[in-house]
Amino acid sequence: MELKSFKIINGVGNKLGGFKLVDPRDPHIVEIGRYAVDEYNKQAHKSLVFKSVIQAQVQIVNGRNYKVTIRVADGGTYEALVYEALNGQKTLNEPFKEVVPIRAGIYRGPNDPHIVDTWALCGG
Repeated sequence: MELKSFKIINGVGNKLGGFKLVDPRDPHIVEIGRYAVDEYNKQAHKSLVFKSVIQAQVQIVNGRNYKVTIRVADGGTYEALVYEALNGQKTLNEPFKEVVPIRAGIYRGPNDPHIVDTWALCGG
């Protein structure tokens, strides 16, 4: 049986204590993305070059957790989790995870594509 279409159910939302989608072009989110790349480079002795944040989520805790999907200059896409304390100090909480873009959505015909980009982790 061939899969003709499928629908992605977005698990993020406005649940109390959960992650909420935010604008990836927001200057503070871009700063978080740059910080994540810089910290990763220091810790892993790499030289990735930040290009943009393509998806971002925030979780309010005693401070904020930012889950950001970042595109780098070589075309790679990575996901990082950054904690920002109330005093503004940032910490890269998890190492970068490489992700691959996939196209998914419901296709009803050429006049109604409803296709969205999402990302899947490489290697689990």
